[in-house]
Amino acid sequence: MEELAAISGILFILITIFLIIVAVLALLMPFFVWSIRNQMLKLNEQIAGIDKKIIIANNNLVKALKKMA
Repeated sequence: MEELAAISGILFILITIFLIIVAVLALLMPFFVWSIRNQMLKLNEQIAGIDKKIIIANNNLVKALKKMA
């Protein structure tokens, strides 16, 4: 009977630790989401900058081709 009590006590402690870890991760989740969102916004700005450069280069190419024609 004592062995059963010891096993159930150990299981209770392990489950409690697991639940505490899950709760802490759930509390930290908004910070992870915020960090990922910031990284995505920075990438989006970089992509927009590259797109603008491509459009400018394309316009310059069209102008140069019109001058040649």
